[in-house]
Amino acid sequence: MKHQSFFVAFVIAITLMGCNKQRPDWLPELYPMTVIIMQDGKPLEGASVQLIPSDSGRFAVSGITDAAGQAALTTSGKYPGAPSGQYKVIVTKTEIEKIGPPPKDEYSSQQIVEYHLVETQYGGRKTTPHEIEIISGKNEAKTFDVGKKIREKVEAAPGT
Repeated sequence: MKHQSFFVAFVIAITLMGCNKQRPDWLPELYPMTVIIMQDGKPLEGASVQLIPSDSGRFAVSGITDAAGQAALTTSGKYPGAPSGQYKVIVTKTEIEKIGPPPKDEYSSQQIVEYHLVETQYGGRKTTPHEIEIISGKNEAKTFDVGKKIREKVEAAPGT
């Protein structure tokens, strides 16, 4: 009976090890980080948060805010945490509104209008005032405010 319990525990341990998302060798050490995005004094749900390295870092760090405005950051879309370093914090949120009649068949489309729900200054590397430093070890959640609530129509780029 003792051997059987050991065997079952061994099989469970091996199975769990196989389910763990291992960090690839090419990826630097990652550190857990959560950011909180506020707008008009309230948590902003559904915002896209991206960290852009201040140096020439090459890893994409991002997250989407939940109902509490919190985004747990991941690297390369699936590895929890972020490499240590200095980053610009980019925050965007848009909304799409369908206008006009629905399409008549599969070959036609419905016209849409897109709106910015966060001031555009927070969506640019050169214009965002927000920065963050990820350090080795434990990082405290950091809160960023993205100003007042807006709904501005996205203007089409010239030639489109």
